[in-house]
Amino acid sequence: MSEPAGAAIVDVAPKLAGPGVGGAGYSRSLSRLAAFTRWITAPWILLVIASGIAVQILTGSEPFHVLDEAGLEQAGHFGGLVAAASMLDGANHLVFFVTWVAVFIAIFRMWPVRAALVLVLGTISLAFGLTKAITTSYLATTLGAAYLAEPTEQTSLLAGGKVADGLRAGLQEMDTYPLVAIWVLLSLLPASAGLGRATRIMGWVLASALILDGVVHLVGVDSPLFLVVVVVSPPYFFLLGSWLKRVSRNNLALDSAGSRVASA
Repeated sequence: MSEPAGAAIVDVAPKLAGPGVGGAGYSRSLSRLAAFTRWITAPWILLVIASGIAVQILTGSEPFHVLDEAGLEQAGHFGGLVAAASMLDGANHLVFFVTWVAVFIAIFRMWPVRAALVLVLGTISLAFGLTKAITTSYLATTLGAAYLAEPTEQTSLLAGGKVADGLRAGLQEMDTYPLVAIWVLLSLLPASAGLGRATRIMGWVLASALILDGVVHLVGVDSPLFLVVVVVSPPYFFLLGSWLKRVSRNNLALDSAGSRVASA
């Protein structure tokens, strides 16, 4: 005799739900990551900007200065400040990565491919961002100290500074465009995800600003477009954290099995 249809549903549904059926622990973890996104990720870029302003006030030169004469002198005299600003900039990608992990947890049961892409792109951005921070700090301070200590070698050290600038610029591009792709992916989430319109619009603004900034730099023109990222990024991540908090409370758009049962 065949089993009743109801019994088959009871057996299959938990398998479809996959990991995360222990709802209480799942909700607590996601809730903590949501709080991290709102209170750490959102304002972090402001901390990076504040460190840059401090470097400019204390050294008299702009932060992340190209390693020409002024840049090497800045790095030689104020190596600690230059290194600290670079590491804070790199840590920006670390706090972003925590948020991308939260997004992965929130959507992987419903949209596993999108979730995997977010995690992979976030990992790429993190790897290049930390590499940029470490290499920039080391090369700038090392070349700067040598520039001050060995006046006869300054010409060769200036050439080394140009190489270091090129390396930093390349790593900057590589840590930026994965973020652009993530913002586009999140803005394109289906309406059932419950991500607010304002958050989606801000994601498009952030992605567009970084792309346009890169294009403008290719033609050798400095633009103020990065200021758009500085202004829009904090409210964007605060709203994203609020969405993650809602997801942690009610499993919004997370459980593919639940969605199938509800639509049946």
